[in-house]
Amino acid sequence: MQSVRVYAEVPLQQDWDEIVERLVFAMNNSQDTTRKETPFFLVHRWEAQSTLKAMASSLKRGFGSQSDALTWSRDVNHQQEIELKLAKEYQAVGKSRRESEHNNALSRQVKASLPRPRVNENSEDCPQNAEDTSEPIVAC
Repeated sequence: MQSVRVYAEVPLQQDWDEIVERLVFAMNNSQDTTRKETPFFLVHRWEAQSTLKAMASSLKRGFGSQSDALTWSRDVNHQQEIELKLAKEYQAVGKSRRESEHNNALSRQVKASLPRPRVNENSEDCPQNAEDTSEPIVAC
């Protein structure tokens, strides 16, 4: 709840009242890990339904103008599929970005932790560098 309070206090986030209904629905429908029940079920002894589920079940029973309702339901389902697809793509992009940042940070740490070879300029004793003097001389 503190994150919601912080979100609502930011002057640029004036749309919090539009998302609070979804937030409450999500909180009421999150399962408790101990009881495996939702808070809504524990209070009311029945599971809450989203608008989409409620509309779909009322269509099966035959309430209202079915042609308008079916069109609305198809449109909502189509929009929901598009939104889920976009959300998955967005999450995949974010995941790959975080993976690459993590891997780059690790590779920088690994490179920094490796001991660097010391260059020895007076290495006449070293058989590796006796013949070729164009490359840096590495201590033996």
